[in-house]
Amino acid sequence: MTDREFGGQSMCAPLERALVCRPESAGWAEEAGCGRWEELAYERPPTFSTAEREHCGLRELLAQSGAEVVELEPHPDLSSMRSTRTMRPW
Repeated sequence: MTDREFGGQSMCAPLERALVCRPESAGWAEEAGCGRWEELAYERPPTFSTAEREHCGLRELLAQSGAEVVELEPHPDLSSMRSTRTMRPW
């Protein structure tokens, strides 16, 4: 393995650390933050309450698996729906 603290070094090794971005930090709580959903290949506009609930569930699962969960601090550069998804499902 490597000494890097972020980035995927393997798709099959045990997950040690996960960097997450809360939907609120990505601007999903504001209508303007959700305006690019089609451009970013989402099937429909996000619902903030659903996204926040699913994010909390994901954090719990990551922690239960033994991974360290690191949360990105709010920052203007995160104000994009893209910051909540790092890999397309297709």
